[in-house]
Amino acid sequence: MVKKKMQGCHINTRSLTRLKRRLDIEDTYPQTIQSASEKVEAASKNYKEMKAKGESLHLGYRERLARARAEEGNHSAVMELNAMNLREQQRDSARKIKYVTGKLQGVSTSHVEVTDEQGNTTEITGKQELEAAIIRENEANFHQTEDCPLLNGQLLLDIGLLGDGPQVESILRGTYEIPADAPQGTQDFLKAMKRPTQQYPELPASLPSYRQSWKRARERTASGTIHYGQFKAGGQHAYIGWLNYMLAEIPFTSGYSPSRWKLGTDLMLLKKAKVYALTKLRTIILFEADFNMNNKRFGREAMYKAIKMGQIAEEQYSRPGRSAIEHVLNRKLVFDYCAYVLNVVRGPTNAWSVSSTKRPIDNTTRLHA
Repeated sequence: MVKKKMQGCHINTRSLTRLKRRLDIEDTYPQTIQSASEKVEAASKNYKEMKAKGESLHLGYRERLARARAEEGNHSAVMELNAMNLREQQRDSARKIKYVTGKLQGVSTSHVEVTDEQGNTTEITGKQELEAAIIRENEANFHQTEDCPLLNGQLLLDIGLLGDGPQVESILRGTYEIPADAPQGTQDFLKAMKRPTQQYPELPASLPSYRQSWKRARERTASGTIHYGQFKAGGQHAYIGWLNYMLAEIPFTSGYSPSRWKLGTDLMLLKKAKVYALTKLRTIILFEADFNMNNKRFGREAMYKAIKMGQIAEEQYSRPGRSAIEHVLNRKLVFDYCAYVLNVVRGPTNAWSVSSTKRPIDNTTRLHA
């Protein structure tokens, strides 16, 4: 990386500094390209030597680790070493199997388990019966929001099914008079829809950024009728990349929705390994590859603007520099605190249930998620 930077390539200096600190390198940067080339050759030679002795070095490390664990635990060094060697053999076999079969081999849902009202569980394996059961379950899940306050009464007349009702502009201005009988969650949601007063300039769309987006895309990502790899390869072509970019900009500038984008393929995935209960499966929709990329570009721009305009709450974790681990920990703490308040402060109760409730009470958030 240092050599490439000296040759004129764009290499971030901070990235070099962080890498140097992580690898515990104390040497200063070479002053000339020749000295950098010599260091690269020396490092490559050292790597090849270590790679040739990699198995013996790894075995020696496992032996030292086994002795250290034996001194701290109840198992002997021989037992610890045998256990680690067995794990290494399993990892090596798994790598070989993954290489031969491919990443996406054997992940389809071959059967499901359906439980009736009497508690009897039936396994369904036939193609037509399997599709019919999945369709029934998906219809029940996808129609959960039909009793949402926004889809009933005065709110439906004011907002409309597609958000084109007569009072949409007043909601965006923050002057809409919310019906008094609307749930508190719905009222809070509509108040939060007020459009910010400050305006942030539009991010300029550019062909280089479009090419870079496809360059980062994973070719194995499943999609609709057109494979991800076609757009990924075409994005780097001079003419094909330009043509795809112009076609991708048409929906942004005109609101036109291609017919391919209006169709999707439902795919059932297992939430947990070997759990084939139909109610425990997760449904995802495979959209077209270019539709997915447009959604990602739109989402990045929306998040960028929201952060710049101060519209993202401090406790929001879907932003740069935040960790999903912190979110999981804080969520657990919040649920524990709520359970403590309900069961200890207010007395024992069974009113608090998060995971066991399949149908939410107020579907306003689910409708607009």
